[in-house]
Amino acid sequence: MLYDLIVRFDVLSAIASRLDGEQASLSTSPTDWSVPPQDATAGFPEAFNATLKELAITQNTLSQQIKTAADGVRKTSSAFATTEEEIAASARRLMRTRGMKP
Repeated sequence: MLYDLIVRFDVLSAIASRLDGEQASLSTSPTDWSVPPQDATAGFPEAFNATLKELAITQNTLSQQIKTAADGVRKTSSAFATTEEEIAASARRLMRTRGMKP
């Protein structure tokens, strides 16, 4: 089977920008919301803060994965753009060697 490959650079750019925005929205660390220990709630602040630390680790992992995905989209877009330029340059050279005007 024969398939056409259509690359929409504007869509790839929008995807990378959206991923950047999602990563930026994760910039606040859960540990910024830690609570101080209090006598009336013995044990709760410690458990809550421990959970926040675990959430911060998960958030950092997710943020790194989003960054990796955004970087991958940008590299893919760049590779397609380079390929497109190389194909156009090859076509122009071929047309010139055959005496055609590009």
